[in-house]
Amino acid sequence: NDLIGYYTTCPWKKSQKWYGDEFDSFLFSLSPPVVIYSSTAQGKHYQYLNTPLEHNRTALRGLAIGGISVDRPRIHITESFENCRVSPIDTTYEPGPLLADDMQGLFDVDVIEVFAVNATASDFEENAKSGALQAAIHEATRQKAAKVDRNQFVEDFAGGTYLNRGFDHRQHTRGHHEFSS
Repeated sequence: NDLIGYYTTCPWKKSQKWYGDEFDSFLFSLSPPVVIYSSTAQGKHYQYLNTPLEHNRTALRGLAIGGISVDRPRIHITESFENCRVSPIDTTYEPGPLLADDMQGLFDVDVIEVFAVNATASDFEENAKSGALQAAIHEATRQKAAKVDRNQFVEDFAGGTYLNRGFDHRQHTRGHHEFSS
């Protein structure tokens, strides 16, 4: 498994435009050997995060870093984390392979990690509370959907609902379709 990354001090934000600058970012690969690709100060495609509305299908969707043009980033992580793209060259960062030679082009993301290194303590606490609340809501919804009314199930089964009415559609469809040879 190859490990690639991007460091920036520029906060991520949803936008249909590229942002960032050459002083606060670099690409890196942790696959042996460890390599850092610094900014060339020539390109302008540092970082991009866009999840446009359904009616705007023309913009690049997902997370992108580096690149040759607006629609050809060096790293493009799609919204589904599948069929992502990576390239060994671009005009924003120094050239070189990010993934093993046999993996240049398309890849699927197995794991993605994001670290906020300059968040304040109050920002961290607020985000942690928000994340815990979202997780609690998700778990409560999952448990509610998974809960089965056992008494009703036993009554329906004992009353023959599953045995008698489960195949009622057969009676209604018999004779409606004939095969000819």
